[in-house]
Amino acid sequence: MEFDSNVALSANKGTYASGEWNGVANSVVFEYALSKGTVTIKTISVTYGDCETVTISSAGYATYCSENILDFSAVDGLAAYSAFIVDDEVTFDKLDGGVAAGQGVLLKAAEGTYQVPVVATATADTNDNGFVGVNASETQQAGIFVLLNGDKGVGFYKTLNPFTLGAHTAYLPALAGARTFIGFDKTTAINGMSVETASSNTCYNLQGQRVDNPRKGLYIVNGKKMVIK
Repeated sequence: MEFDSNVALSANKGTYASGEWNGVANSVVFEYALSKGTVTIKTISVTYGDCETVTISSAGYATYCSENILDFSAVDGLAAYSAFIVDDEVTFDKLDGGVAAGQGVLLKAAEGTYQVPVVATATADTNDNGFVGVNASETQQAGIFVLLNGDKGVGFYKTLNPFTLGAHTAYLPALAGARTFIGFDKTTAINGMSVETASSNTCYNLQGQRVDNPRKGLYIVNGKKMVIK
């Protein structure tokens, strides 16, 4: 992008630097720091990078897995989550940055089609991700949890029979307990976990309740997850 004078411009989305704007927004507004006068944009060069098309149904959720590194956080209105599993408890953590190829994720967004950029580096933390990604259609034995819109609403339902998963999806493996449904409530933290801030090592369960004598399970201490085995 070339201008007719030496001024510093900033984009409202993406990053503008050294005469090149790198972003994924469909539109962008540039503002310049001058009290008066005009700046003429002489040339604009646009180069499109690789993207993958992701579709979200009216349910507002989907699972996804790709052979590429994708940055879901770069798309307005689209959020990706990994799963953290302890026994039969599951929490979903929002991911920022590039998600490694082969990682399964839960997506949340309004109904529609989204273009997700392919990036070069996987920077999102998926070390404890409990999702199992599926790049090619496969059949799994009963007991896994798959995303469905069933009689309890949208959530992960335990399969009672062998289940065939579509390509580029993900599922949760069989859990240790007898749980048959995982919905998106305070326990799963999909809508944000509310934990009282504490300066000491005060312990809270996933419902935000203080626990004085924690036993085996997943807890929140000083805003961070802690597993007691």
